[in-house]
Amino acid sequence: MRLDTHRRKIALVLLIVFLTRLPFLSAGFGSDDDAWRVAVAATRLRNGKEYIPSRLPGYPVQEYTTALIVPYGATAVNLLSVLMVLVVTASLQRFCCTCSTESHTSQHLRSRSCRWSISRV
Repeated sequence: MRLDTHRRKIALVLLIVFLTRLPFLSAGFGSDDDAWRVAVAATRLRNGKEYIPSRLPGYPVQEYTTALIVPYGATAVNLLSVLMVLVVTASLQRFCCTCSTESHTSQHLRSRSCRWSISRV
């Protein structure tokens, strides 16, 4: 029962994070020069040209991943960014969640109770 409540809380946090990013999905690549450099590097990779890093020392994982998505437009690239934010949010929650195991001697049952614990990070 507690696990279902925990999952609902996580789903609610992820929904809130997604809703806060929703207005920015159609904002294009934005006004940051760095985002435009990544888009240019990804477009060059997509067109089969040589790899030129968007910034030094280079971030090939981001640039090659963006190269797969860039033909679908800036909204798709922004959606990929939102997906990564959701993955990090869920991972951070799992990292910060302190799980304690209690066993009941009569039935040898284990129950997990998780709570946010930033102080343990």
